[in-house]
Amino acid sequence: MYVPEINYPITSDSFFELIKDHDIKYDMIFIDGLHHANQVDKDIQNALNHIVDGGFIIMHDCNPLEYHMQLVPRVTGL
Repeated sequence: MYVPEINYPITSDSFFELIKDHDIKYDMIFIDGLHHANQVDKDIQNALNHIVDGGFIIMHDCNPLEYHMQLVPRVTGL
């Protein structure tokens, strides 16, 4: 079965705003956006509103190895 590639080059906020009034559900949602706690919380809540029962939310960069990796704004050169 052919599945076309679909890409939305917009922020997660813009994407979820685009689909908020539609009953669109996904089997899997991958979260790897802006790594600020408040934005991650917002992305998780939005994802929960659009995930099928038994669906998966997969997250990237959830457990930074070192403290400086958690800082916002990011500190480089350490």
